[in-house]
Amino acid sequence: MRFIRRRYFFQRRADGKHSKPKSSDLDGIHEGTTSKQVLPMSDFPETFSAERQSALSHETESSVYLSLAARHRTPAIPSQDLMDLVGGGDFQHIGLINVYNIIAFCGLRPHHWILEPGCGSGRNARLIAPLLDSVSGNYRGFDVSRPAIAWCRESISSLYPNVRFDHADIQNSHYNPEGSIEPEEYRFPYEDEKFDVVFLPSVFTHMRRDGFEHYLDEIHRVIKPGGRLLSWHFLLENSAKPGKFSAEFVPYDDISWIHNKKNPDSTVVYDCQYVLKTLERKGFALHARMRGDWDGFRPTGFADYQDRILSSRLDRKGQR
Repeated sequence: MRFIRRRYFFQRRADGKHSKPKSSDLDGIHEGTTSKQVLPMSDFPETFSAERQSALSHETESSVYLSLAARHRTPAIPSQDLMDLVGGGDFQHIGLINVYNIIAFCGLRPHHWILEPGCGSGRNARLIAPLLDSVSGNYRGFDVSRPAIAWCRESISSLYPNVRFDHADIQNSHYNPEGSIEPEEYRFPYEDEKFDVVFLPSVFTHMRRDGFEHYLDEIHRVIKPGGRLLSWHFLLENSAKPGKFSAEFVPYDDISWIHNKKNPDSTVVYDCQYVLKTLERKGFALHARMRGDWDGFRPTGFADYQDRILSSRLDRKGQR
């Protein structure tokens, strides 16, 4: 069973057309916090301000991105076996959804330093690369797949030297069962306080508790104070009635559930309150939670399959 299916980031209306979600659909983490307070329009890239005020259909998703990157070269799409490494589905379309999330919620700018742990075969990197300034903007990604990293270096870094990739032989029962490094022992190969944005689509959905908490420590180390973290999850409330997918999961520990006992990293679901409290405990300010429709929920924010949490690193005085 695959759990990486994605949906359009615009809601489908009853008449079959697509419409942009209302700002009120964006859940604030703290009671009384509205999406406008968390993410005022001034925080969004000016390039998208006009588009965000009109209804964008599925057919225009590609043109929105291409209008930004038209003057640049977008790297090729990898072979089918490399695309399948990141979970199948429409490789280009899912990449566009992810990148739109990063632009909208993290305020991606051409001069930013971007980090993507679990970059796979460059599904997102190939679309981010044309948006970065060739001198001041930089992207770094690492992944457990040596063939995927080799392709990314050959096909993306050759066009964009400021976009670089590292191989990490991290153990994962689903993606790299023979890995030599436990996820809770891996040190990100980057300097302290280097990155403006860190994002992780479909990483914590394949990682158990020790690895999850260690990754947050490492992200806190390498992200700048005030830098934004956008992470994808499968989240359940303890009191929630099991949905069509979560009913098939079994408890792994007191805060998570898994789908396959023999392959525990294949899909990991976490207690929502544990994830939120852990982010705060690790030094991140919570801004918004966007619910996906993976378990039959009504999605909030941009409709997507997985849940997303937007947070930012507190400064050295513990302030936002």
